[in-house]
Amino acid sequence: MSELAFNLFYFVRGEILQEIGAVGHPIDSSDDVMGAKLRAAVASDHPQVQRFPLPRQFAGVTVEEYNALERLGRQLELYEPAFAALNASAHPLVCITAVVNGKIEIDGTADGLRLRMGPFQGHPKVGAGIMRDYMDDYLTPDGLDIPRLLNDDHFQAIRLLYNQRSYLACMKLLASFIDTVAFLEFGDVRGNFVRWLDAYTKVPSLGVTPAQLWELRNSLLHMSNLDSRKVVSGKVSRISFFVGPRGTPHRQDAATGVHFNLSDLIVVIADGLTAWLETFARDPDKLRHFVRRYDRIVRQASIPG
Repeated sequence: MSELAFNLFYFVRGEILQEIGAVGHPIDSSDDVMGAKLRAAVASDHPQVQRFPLPRQFAGVTVEEYNALERLGRQLELYEPAFAALNASAHPLVCITAVVNGKIEIDGTADGLRLRMGPFQGHPKVGAGIMRDYMDDYLTPDGLDIPRLLNDDHFQAIRLLYNQRSYLACMKLLASFIDTVAFLEFGDVRGNFVRWLDAYTKVPSLGVTPAQLWELRNSLLHMSNLDSRKVVSGKVSRISFFVGPRGTPHRQDAATGVHFNLSDLIVVIADGLTAWLETFARDPDKLRHFVRRYDRIVRQASIPG
């Protein structure tokens, strides 16, 4: 029996993948020629496609999550039921096409299994302008180098402001960075800032709580003062910060409450990042959610100049 190449389809309704499908074609030419044959057969294969349910671990996967799998080169994991039923080889030649609400939808053609944004610059679904794909710089043979990505895009600027003694700006940017990693972990949901700090950091060792730090974040980022609404109403105690050598204990002020050491907060957040990143090894599916969300992050590389 000759080896097969496959036209693969994923069926989408309401931004959710419902099932996958496959049509096998005997390989009778080179990969390049066979790839062209598969693309030419998409329309005729669609009506006769053999459909399969998604693997259990991908039930309810969204288009955004599928795109993240494409970015990581992991999308073929969804097609394992089809490959098993149709006796596919270990590394089959494939052409993958979306079927959205019953109609074939083709936004462009990309070679290889790892989707890169370069060929789609300016596409309506990607957005106007030119931005270097972070995957080109941070995806290594060992996987996505998240520590280096976060350092280059975010933490480097925090250190720069600290070293220049721009402490207020440093504190603001650090608070914004916590917003970012909380979004990357939990998505755009209420309470993610406090939730991330509770889960991964030892903020209470600084003499303050994550809830107090959230209120400081609100007042500093919005008004550059210490008076968030909950602080003014007395629901949360006011806090502030100072800069001293690492390990300097927090201070108590009658008017402005506890003052924590910014130097120590930076270390606490850095340690929290380490603890957070360790969870990716225990739960590999977290990476696709990270990529899905990081694709929406505004990066330094996206700003002209």
